[in-house]
Amino acid sequence: NLTRAVRIYSLAQSVSRASGPLLCGLLSVNFGYRAAFLANALTYIPSFILLCTVKPKEPEKSDVKERPIINKPLFASVFVLSFCGISYNLVFGGVIERLSISRQWLGWFMAAVGVGATLAALVKKRTVYMGFGIPVCLALLIFTKSAWWVVLVAVLYGGCDYLFFSFALAKINTDNKDSSLKRAMGIYTALSTGALPLGYLVFGFVNQGFGIVPVLFLSAVLTGAAAVLFFGKIR
Repeated sequence: NLTRAVRIYSLAQSVSRASGPLLCGLLSVNFGYRAAFLANALTYIPSFILLCTVKPKEPEKSDVKERPIINKPLFASVFVLSFCGISYNLVFGGVIERLSISRQWLGWFMAAVGVGATLAALVKKRTVYMGFGIPVCLALLIFTKSAWWVVLVAVLYGGCDYLFFSFALAKINTDNKDSSLKRAMGIYTALSTGALPLGYLVFGFVNQGFGIVPVLFLSAVLTGAAAVLFFGKIR
């Protein structure tokens, strides 16, 4: 059942957004970054084994090919917020340099993102407007003067990021039937996952040339513009 499979995929995405930064941050703080990288590498072993057990089935032939329902404002928002969202090493690393604090804070910042996402998972009613918190958090990071304020902003960001993308997945799931859901999810994955490395590349160059403040400013402006232009049009 494709709908059930997509729901499981959506759940896995949500769990990874909550648990990944939290676990990585705690490992980094307590055992160092080598432990975090090692743990990340080891997770690929069970994934590889499980993939080897998958037996692909022949796709069912159907004369009816429904086009996926592409909610353009939603997909545009997904791309922009993925492209401009917080890349942990780049943004938090730049903030650490700006505040002249210990690199160990990077682990605490990442853990805070995971805490925010975990708390957000308890929220039952979710709307797209919760994504407004993302540009707000990016703007707040420009003005933070204390590491503990960054921790609070990271908690808020983790919650808003989780709520927006879980809403987007749920919306795509309800808009499309089994016959078109697979293509719609493929487009979503291409936009969200594909935007991440592009954002790292572009904002990495900006950070190298001008520092982290212009990165945060541009990210806040672009995500804020996307929220204002697209959120109200999502139906």
